[in-house]
Amino acid sequence: MYKKWLERLKEIDEPGCVRVRRESEYLFVMRDYFVEHGMKYVETIDNKVTARKASKTYGFSEHLQAMVYSLLSAQRPWAEVVKHLDEIDGIFFGYDAKKILEQTDTYFVDRIRDIKCGNRNIHDQMKYLPDNIATLRSIEKEYGRGSVLGISAECRY
Repeated sequence: MYKKWLERLKEIDEPGCVRVRRESEYLFVMRDYFVEHGMKYVETIDNKVTARKASKTYGFSEHLQAMVYSLLSAQRPWAEVVKHLDEIDGIFFGYDAKKILEQTDTYFVDRIRDIKCGNRNIHDQMKYLPDNIATLRSIEKEYGRGSVLGISAECRY
């Protein structure tokens, strides 16, 4: 069953391939696998990859949203987080950094746990959320708006 999918990934990596393969192709192979096996899949990633290729830049709140999603999906199946994205967006005030910074870490920990989206590191992740927001701000300041996801930075959690 998995052999077919391993072969598709191998095709992407095949040496001597005439056309250049892009990292986003891996996402599309994974998407097809999820859909074929009845797993919940959100089109958001595809849409963002396509929009980025078309020169879309993302605002600070969108970068903050991506960071929060990545933190919450650490040590936890993404499929479980996806079910609660609307609630998560509400908990984080639509990713309004000012409102987020007005809250304590326990505000977020309690609400995330209420919807069963916590993980082993949730307390530390929320404790360092202000530091990570500051890191995103400094990247934005140094490299310009819309550059946050294109730069690697060490996030604390």
